[in-house]
Amino acid sequence: MKDKSISIIKTYMMIAVVLYHSMMFYTGTSWFTYIEPKGHFKIIELLAFFLNSFHVATFVAASGYLFFYKNYNSDKKKIIKKKIDRLILPFIFTTICWVLPFEMIFFKPNIKNIFLKFFLATSPRQLWFLLMLFWNFVVFAYVIKKIKFNKKTLLIMYFISSILGVAISKLTLDIFQIGNAIQYLLYFYFGGFLYHKKNYIEINKKIFMIVIIPIILLYPSYLLNISNSLFAKIIYHLIMPCIKCCEILIIFIIARKIAQFKINNTKINEILENNSFGIYLFHQQIIYVIITIINNKLNVITQITISLIISILLSIVICNILRKNKISKKMFGL
Repeated sequence: MKDKSISIIKTYMMIAVVLYHSMMFYTGTSWFTYIEPKGHFKIIELLAFFLNSFHVATFVAASGYLFFYKNYNSDKKKIIKKKIDRLILPFIFTTICWVLPFEMIFFKPNIKNIFLKFFLATSPRQLWFLLMLFWNFVVFAYVIKKIKFNKKTLLIMYFISSILGVAISKLTLDIFQIGNAIQYLLYFYFGGFLYHKKNYIEINKKIFMIVIIPIILLYPSYLLNISNSLFAKIIYHLIMPCIKCCEILIIFIIARKIAQFKINNTKINEILENNSFGIYLFHQQIIYVIITIINNKLNVITQITISLIISILLSIVICNILRKNKISKKMFGL
């Protein structure tokens, strides 16, 4: 039986990612350097930090939840083959047919940069997520029948992710997103943890209030993250996974409540759910184009809203076009 709450989470976390990317141009980062924004807006930076604190981690947790829900008796080779079709093929073809052409137009990279960023996948724009998620599926396909869901294992996963994963992703080129994959092992495992503990979580009314407490540290964590102190950065990477897990837990609890209402059965929800993967694949480059066209012509909130809505709508149109052909549907995992 399909768990509607997980579909809700995956759909709306994907929209949160698009909103986050719609904001990034105005946060003072070098996310899109083709043109200059009106300015650096602190409130947008804070909102973007808030979204980034949970959107990808929650999506990964939802993937972990479904993985342990569906695949306990599955053969690991079948799981990996399925994920190659679902994640690696779209990574390859979206890179070649979509991301690279826009990269050439807006960033004018040299051959070395293209090789490092895309062929070694050290920074393949939004597609880093596909490789990171694939490695998580591979790891847990091999240990699915051996892994234990208890506090000890959760603590081990916590330190593997927050120390080893961060070290590899920050101190190396992070070829093929191995470091990021290790960082997100915790959240994939946490999704399985929530699946195995779901009945306990639902009947324990105090959990919601308890997990609010670490989230109070979210703004101090932001200050640690922007600090130039190495010690502050280390503390940030040690405490942030705890905050993210608390955010994930709250989102899971809320989604299970929302799933009980018929409002989630609307046509809009169905369209978003069916196209969420394609929205992720194509939205970022559409945002580049929108920013280029409307930058400095409208206020920032309007520009962000337009980027969000148009990038989602055009991504859905692209998905529907690609689905009409069996080959392109296979290539892009649609």
